Amino acid sequence: MSSAEVVQILTLARSKVENRWVQNKAYDSYGGVCMGHALDTSLSELLRVGITMEDRQHACDTVVRMIQRRYGHHWRSIPEWNDSPTRTKGQVLAIFDEAIALVESMIPPEVEVVEKVVVPRIHTVVIPPPAPEEAPKSILDRVKDLVGV
Repeated sequence: MSSAEVVQILTLARSKVENRWVQNKAYDSYGGVCMGHALDTSLSELLRVGITMEDRQHACDTVVRMIQRRYGHHWRSIPEWNDSPTRTKGQVLAIFDEAIALVESMIPPEVEVVEKVVVPRIHTVVIPPPAPEEAPKSILDRVKDLVGV
């Protein structure tokens, strides 16, 4: 297990939540994810670069430790905490930030992170409704008009 790999998992998971966060389900059709699903999918994406299940477990344990440190020991799981009705996206991102800072503080200064994970920003395309004077176009024609094809 390497702290640098755990930071990669946490950083990628945080970016997924930052793009769109959901509660009471793992994900939605708009690309939103809960905290736990963000961690799981980050591991899946990073397996090919040597991240292990042990790294994922360490990332999850660190997140639970941060939740318990900030919000109390009665929180036993990431989904339970994520789905609390009073939870906010800001609180979820803050827990990721604290977990990342904790793990980074455990990386010896002589260890250099070889590859930082760069997550592309996901942009939402809003397809406007057709103007009333136009005959309705197919969704494909409207997308072509928007992207200039």
